[in-house]
Amino acid sequence: MTQPAHVITEMMDRTLKNLEFIRDERQRRISDGVDVDFEGPFEITQLVNSVLCALAHPWEALLKPERELRKAQRDPRLRPAVTRLAQHLSDDQSISRNDTYLITLLGYVRNAFAHGNIEFLSRESAIPGRRDIYGIRIWNCRFEEQTKNWERTYTEKSLLQLLSDFREVANELNSPDKVKRDKDCPCDPD
Repeated sequence: MTQPAHVITEMMDRTLKNLEFIRDERQRRISDGVDVDFEGPFEITQLVNSVLCALAHPWEALLKPERELRKAQRDPRLRPAVTRLAQHLSDDQSISRNDTYLITLLGYVRNAFAHGNIEFLSRESAIPGRRDIYGIRIWNCRFEEQTKNWERTYTEKSLLQLLSDFREVANELNSPDKVKRDKDCPCDPD
């Protein structure tokens, strides 16, 4: 594997390409008569893993500093993607204009995946005795009170769209001509 030149952007893109490969391989194996429910590959599991790499990690590097998402919200080229992100995160459509709340909700998604606040949702399969995963439920908890303060359910399709919209915003924020980040750690080799 070659070293990515722009680690965050390229890792997000590579992660989504790997997810696409898993989905294609699953279809190929189904065509070959393989029982993928037992032998894999498991695309929903890979999607959850992909969110960890392509959302949780870039969140820390790009959007945890609130000023970055505020810039994205004001950028007219990113407005459609930011608005779609807001729609994925809340039923309140006005949040795409509320800097702090949108930042908070993206933080909740990051927290849900990073802290394992995930429940796989399943239903009866067409094959007797099996259950199919159709989506996930994620939530955020207030650490101090140990209470849930946000929850969302995503289908495979809606989670993939959330990731895609997030990637669009993050890629723009991380473009080489715009990135001048301070080092997070004084022991960084550069």
